[in-house]
Amino acid sequence: MLRKREERRCQVIPGMKGGAGEFRLLHIAEPSEMGDKAAMFAVGCLPPGASVGKHRHQESMEVCCFLGGSGMVREEKAEYAVSAGDVSICFEGGCHEVINTGSIEMVYLALVIKMDSKEEDGV
Repeated sequence: MLRKREERRCQVIPGMKGGAGEFRLLHIAEPSEMGDKAAMFAVGCLPPGASVGKHRHQESMEVCCFLGGSGMVREEKAEYAVSAGDVSICFEGGCHEVINTGSIEMVYLALVIKMDSKEEDGV
């Protein structure tokens, strides 16, 4: 299967998770295509000054691979400067926010993985 860029769904979300400005998502795969494994696989774009507000990952985790621009990732007990090539991982139960503190658009690959919170018998 091949999906051309122009065929991908683009979402513009004002105030994502209570953040500032608009967050643009260009979906790589749709949730229905990923079954019970992932909730989101997309390229996220934040203009200067925009952010994805503080949120907690319950029964999921998120991997963010920064492709362009610069900004900050804030967790509950830490804050990190990020730029192209950096990776931020918010594990299940963790809380984070992403802020574009730079002068150009911040672009990152976002993968939200669903966690199986059921315990395995005998393992």
